[in-house]
Amino acid sequence: MVTPDAFFRIDVNPAREFVEIALSGLWSTDTIRRFETDLRRRLLDLPAIGRQRTLFDLTGFIVQVKEVAAGFERLAADRGIASRRIAVIGAAPLLRMQTRRVAPDYGLFTDRAAAMEWLFADAA
Repeated sequence: MVTPDAFFRIDVNPAREFVEIALSGLWSTDTIRRFETDLRRRLLDLPAIGRQRTLFDLTGFIVQVKEVAAGFERLAADRGIASRRIAVIGAAPLLRMQTRRVAPDYGLFTDRAAAMEWLFADAA
């Protein structure tokens, strides 16, 4: 079952090789399948997959059920959609723990400015 607040938005800026993703609500396995399909389609707008920097905004997201978390773990390990660097914004302690377990190399932040600074620190 998909809850009414299950939502995602994917914005791709090819010129900056930057992807911004916002997630919210409680997802089902169907929601993560739709997210993966849309993400793969949107990444084709980039000059090359793998060089992009990605910002996940999880401020409206909640801890997910085991099957959905497993879907995110699979996506995080998929080299075909990998990013150069990934930052995650989200303040909820349990969500930060789940993110750390699913994707230990992601940068975790509580505010957008710090996340953006970290994402682009080596871009100069």
